[in-house]
Amino acid sequence: ENREESKKEYAVVEDLPDGTMTHESVQEPTQQEPQTPTVRKSSRVRKEPE
Repeated sequence: ENREESKKEYAVVEDLPDGTMTHESVQEPTQQEPQTPTVRKSSRVRKEPE
């Protein structure tokens, strides 16, 4: 089930014209939402080991 979720996110990035910019946002949402980076993807954020 986890793989399907990742595929969906990547699919959206490919659809968009600026895949590079969107890809970064999807992988690192901390830049756009620094208020709750761990809530979105705690596994991605390794800076804050909570």
